[in-house]
Amino acid sequence: MIQPPTRPRPLLGDATNILRIKLPLPSIASAIGRVIQGVGFRLSIPATRLPTIEEQEEREDGATDKEREVSVAAEDEDDGRQGRRTFCPPLYRDAIINMMERHYCTHPSIPGSSPPDAILIKKWAVQHIYDFCVKHELPEVWVYLWENWYREGRWELRARCAHKLIPVLKTTMILESHWRRVKYDFLHHFRMPRCDLLVWILVTKLAPTYYRKL
Repeated sequence: MIQPPTRPRPLLGDATNILRIKLPLPSIASAIGRVIQGVGFRLSIPATRLPTIEEQEEREDGATDKEREVSVAAEDEDDGRQGRRTFCPPLYRDAIINMMERHYCTHPSIPGSSPPDAILIKKWAVQHIYDFCVKHELPEVWVYLWENWYREGRWELRARCAHKLIPVLKTTMILESHWRRVKYDFLHHFRMPRCDLLVWILVTKLAPTYYRKL
């Protein structure tokens, strides 16, 4: 059996080898400017000025902001390549989602920073999201939010303050529970069933279970 040739290992000479070791600042703060001599090695720590805690935090915050800007620019460029137009920059999406969730959970029975009345809560929420869109020059975002979430007829479908009692369950929870039961209790033997079979299962198997609860 012929073995492939192996590359010979280089011999260690008397040349000076440099080894860089990265240590946390508290570990080397007391060793600045010292020379540590050991068996077969010599460690020299140059006398350099260490950054303060404030300078270190500024550098980390600057790097985080740069990474965020790069990710936002990359996402916008990717949307441009695919022919899509994004009217809400990714920089403001988390703030808008958190604001909408706060508006959804507000209720007159829950003390907080909102008015203690359902009508005033709606006015406060609309003014809050409107001022945010005006401040950041997002007219298209405001049009989308008003037409789909905040106008009359849409606000009452999701806002807790539209009801005197505080709903315990969310709409998504009820839907997920319904489809989980259909999927795992009645359709676990079928993959992509025909429409007539699905209708038959919903009418004859699932519907009676809800009728018995009425």
